[in-house]
This record gives sequence, C-alpha cells and structure tokens, in this order.
Amino acid sequence: RRLRIEFAAVPLGRRIVVHTGLSYTAAREGVGVPVRLDVRVDGVLAGSTEHHDRDVWKSASIATPTGASGGGPSGANVAFEITSPAQGLRHFCWVADARD
Repeated sequence: RRLRIEFAAVPLGRRIVVHTGLSYTAAREGVGVPVRLDVRVDGVLAGSTEHHDRDVWKSASIATPTGASGGGPSGANVAFEITSPAQGLRHFCWVADARD
C-alpha cells in the first residue's frame, strides 16, 4: 500500500529532518515488515528512511535537492510517501520540519 501526503509552497532550508515511529504494540511485537518513507521535493526523490520494528523512534536528515524552489517566493512542493508490503501492525507515525 502507498500513502502520499503533499504540501505546497513549503519554505525550505538545507535539509528536511524526519522522525518516524511505530505504535507501542507494533514495535514491541517485532513481527512486522518495515515501513518506508520517501521524501520528494518538487517531484525529485530527496531521500528515504526505513523504519523497522523495535527501532522505537528514529530520525533521518535528508538534504534538500540543489535547485529546489523552496528558497523562492512560492516555496517547494514537498511530498511524503509511506509504503509497506503488508498492513498488519503498521501503525506508523512521523513528523518532519525544514532546517538550515
């Protein structure tokens, strides 16, 4: 399955910092498949992180692609795509912010 969440006109810095996690039950059981989070800036894959059971809370720093429009007056389109080969116990959460 794939879930895509996109934000328009995002002012960017040099990187996007992402924190990911699974629900306590999912992380504790340790029987699920990984969850992948792809970050796209203006349609270009900027980076990815993969969250496994028992990772608890994980951070990733993804460099903003050169030439992204986030520094301009209109900002950049930033999309987060979450995928996992199976749905069972994939109660996934994430937060992200742009930093210099």
